[in-house]
Amino acid sequence: MRRGAARVPIFGRVYAHFGSYGTACLETGSGRVLWEWRDLPCDHFRGPGSSPVFYQGLLILTMDGFDVQYLCALDKECGKTIRKTGRSYEFGSLDGDIRKAYSTPIIFRAGGEAQMERRASGSRRRSAPRLRHRP
Repeated sequence: MRRGAARVPIFGRVYAHFGSYGTACLETGSGRVLWEWRDLPCDHFRGPGSSPVFYQGLLILTMDGFDVQYLCALDKECGKTIRKTGRSYEFGSLDGDIRKAYSTPIIFRAGGEAQMERRASGSRRRSAPRLRHRP
């Protein structure tokens, strides 16, 4: 298991993501914990490996587990889960190791539109990063 967190410093705060073991936001000046979230179930088996990404006030996390794989968006101000989206790819195997990719989403503009590309084991997906509101 990885010993440290994926850390992202943003505007006086540090966001630390330990996969399903927890995600937290700390104030950089004092080290005070502003919020922490531990309700992202997933059996990493060999440990978490992706980094968080920010987009329009969201902290986007990739949860690649032996058992489940999904993308989750947390409100960066309070840590509340805004949206959780599972992967729709059929792996063709029950072997959990081939279901993990440890990837970090990439957000970019193409044709004037925001796009998010997510690489996963056996697949690659591109879509608009519409994680703010659930339809």
